[in-house]
Amino acid sequence: QTASLASQSFQYITEAVHTAPDGSSHLVELQNPNPHKLSVFENPVVLSALWSRLEDPVRSAIRTHNHNSVRNHLNTADLRGLNPRLRVLKYDA
Repeated sequence: QTASLASQSFQYITEAVHTAPDGSSHLVELQNPNPHKLSVFENPVVLSALWSRLEDPVRSAIRTHNHNSVRNHLNTADLRGLNPRLRVLKYDA
C-alpha cells in the first residue's frame, strides 16, 4: 500500500462533475480553479490510524455541539469512520 501511495501524483483540479437532478452527469471546466493540487488515495492502514486518533475527539466535539445547540443534534452512535478515499491538498506558493 505504501508503494501505491508514493506513486500517486498531485494534479491540478481543472474540471468537476456536475450531477443533475435527474441523475445524469457531465464534466464542467472550472473557470477559476484554485491554486492547489489534489491527490486522492485509499490506504486502509493510514485510514485506521487516523480514525483511531480522531474518533474520541470527534465524538467529544459532537457531544459538546449537541449540549450547546438547540437544533441539529447529531447521534455519535451513527459514526462509522472516515471516508476511505483520502484527499490530500498541496498548495503552491
